[in-house]
Amino acid sequence: MPAYIYRPQKTICDYHNEIISASKELQHIKSSDFDDIEDVINFVTNRADDIEGDAQLALQAGQNMEDRLFLYKDTIESMGFVRKK
Repeated sequence: MPAYIYRPQKTICDYHNEIISASKELQHIKSSDFDDIEDVINFVTNRADDIEGDAQLALQAGQNMEDRLFLYKDTIESMGFVRKK
């Protein structure tokens, strides 16, 4: 087992927390916080882009984790271990 295991800068939970935070921010915007409707549209569009980006990163991180888990399972079973349910 390697002494150092690479860990990404952000975890899946970090991405999900950012998604939740940005969603809450959108739910609580006030028109008084903006000068005109164009500013509101730009803000909402940018936050929606952030949410989509974080969701894509979380999806990829989750898929990578699933791939590793299947590899671990297959490797362990190839050594003769049997999972009893």
